[in-house]
Amino acid sequence: MPETTYGYRYSELNDKAKAAAREWWRGEGWLDSGQLRELLETDLRDHFGITDCKLFYSLGSCQGDGVAFEGRPDLEEWAKHDEHIAAALGQMTLWVVAHRVEEFNLLCKISHHGHYYHWNSMDVAISRDLWPPDDIGGDQWAEMEDGFNQILVALQEYCDERIKKISREMEQTGYDEIEYEQSDEYIDEHLEASDAHYLWEENGEFLE
Repeated sequence: MPETTYGYRYSELNDKAKAAAREWWRGEGWLDSGQLRELLETDLRDHFGITDCKLFYSLGSCQGDGVAFEGRPDLEEWAKHDEHIAAALGQMTLWVVAHRVEEFNLLCKISHHGHYYHWNSMDVAISRDLWPPDDIGGDQWAEMEDGFNQILVALQEYCDERIKKISREMEQTGYDEIEYEQSDEYIDEHLEASDAHYLWEENGEFLE
């Protein structure tokens, strides 16, 4: 005869037993890491407009923890979510048109450094290609470029500071999500939805 397992589903426990079950769940440190990652990746892409970046995070409430990302974001997409970047790109476009530039390209790169993932582990570099008109010589063009380079340097400095602020905001979002997943409301919902998978003793101790 196969062994028969007796136990209670979470929905069958009384309030005191459910409280004990929730504490056991928290003690196991179970967290939906997939849900947390999806939340942070969506936040980075859809709320802040930073695309084509790989996300890293460590949220254990320890020194050096935080959120970082690296990649080559599309500045035009980022600008849709940031008025300062949009204004700088607009200034660049006006400069390019006024100086009859043959070709104009911008490349933004966010780099992560070190072993920790936090606001101060990233920096931004923005490079550009400008092709002058055929009728402007090298010395004259070098002098003319100074105006464009001033806009570029200011934009890079702004983006470098901006990603640090974004990192801090996302870190708080991550901790808020972790706190929510440890709440009575979330655990009740999760365990009741998983009634078919877990059994408990009458006092709320985990059975299987």
